[in-house]
Amino acid sequence: IGQFGVGFYAAFMVADKVTLTTRRAGDPNHAVCWESTGDGSYTIEDTTKADRGTEIVLHLKEEHAEITIVMPATRRGAMRSP
Repeated sequence: IGQFGVGFYAAFMVADKVTLTTRRAGDPNHAVCWESTGDGSYTIEDTTKADRGTEIVLHLKEEHAEITIVMPATRRGAMRSP
C-alpha cells in the first residue's frame, strides 16, 4: 500500500468519511477535493481553496468523537474538533 495508503487505511479505523482538499503553489484558481467513505470508492472534484497546501478532514465515527489529535510543532496549521 505504501505510506500514503497505510495512513488512509488507518484514518478509516476512526472516521466514517475522509475529505482531502489540496491546492498547489502558483495556481490559485485550481484546487481538488477528494472524498471517500472507505468503501472502495471515492470522488474527485474541482473546487476552490484560498491558500496553497492540503487540508485533511476526518469525519469521526460516533464512537470516536472524543478523540483529540495534536499535530507536531513542525507542522503548519492546526488540527481541531468541529
